[in-house]
Amino acid sequence: MVAALSPNTAANDGLLRSLFYAGLTAVIASALALLLSAQLDRASPVLRTAVVGLSLGAVAIPGIVLGFGYIPVWNRLPGFRDWPFPRYGDGSLLIMGYVAAALPYCLVVILSAIGQLAPSLTDAARLHGVGTIRQLLAITLPLVLLSVVTAFLLTFICTLFELPISQMLIPQSGPPAPTLILKLFSHDRDGLASAIALVAMAAAGIGGVLVWYPLQRFVKPRRSAGHVDTGRSQIVRAGTL
Repeated sequence: MVAALSPNTAANDGLLRSLFYAGLTAVIASALALLLSAQLDRASPVLRTAVVGLSLGAVAIPGIVLGFGYIPVWNRLPGFRDWPFPRYGDGSLLIMGYVAAALPYCLVVILSAIGQLAPSLTDAARLHGVGTIRQLLAITLPLVLLSVVTAFLLTFICTLFELPISQMLIPQSGPPAPTLILKLFSHDRDGLASAIALVAMAAAGIGGVLVWYPLQRFVKPRRSAGHVDTGRSQIVRAGTL
């Protein structure tokens, strides 16, 4: 446990690296899912069904297959190999793989929440002169904030312990925690591997509690007023900005 928490050690570096990757992946995946869900909510039912079906189909792809697919694409194809970002062997490509694996889950969670909003809110926002970006940030986001945070926490926890993609796309800067844990177990260093896993679980649990419970205390008073009244107040507030 001391080695996992001590700075400037391979165990601590791998743990911090995974926490950073998981947090950044959760932010990117949740933001992309929110933008895509807002667009799909205004799209035709055929397009919405096609995108959701494609996302659910992507869930069935094993992580090791998804991770391996990035290797020949970014390591061999000239059109991708010459890109400055993301680059093969860099942490940016690993984050991109994490985002691709987490985006379908975030999309389903957030899209189901946006689909429960009253369609009249969009029309009322347009009548008040609220633009698309302001409507998303000032009206839609506050009403589906709980679902967005749920998608964020789900992505953070799953990414923190994601192994197949972490194995296939190990950055040159060092392995993330799941790969390091597997390596330690294979070299009969069960104690250190268990300590890293325990610290990672504690960090994920404490972080989730610190985010979830304050958010629920913030959202419950807004729910008691009703979605429609809350949405109308958000529209008026956004229109006066």
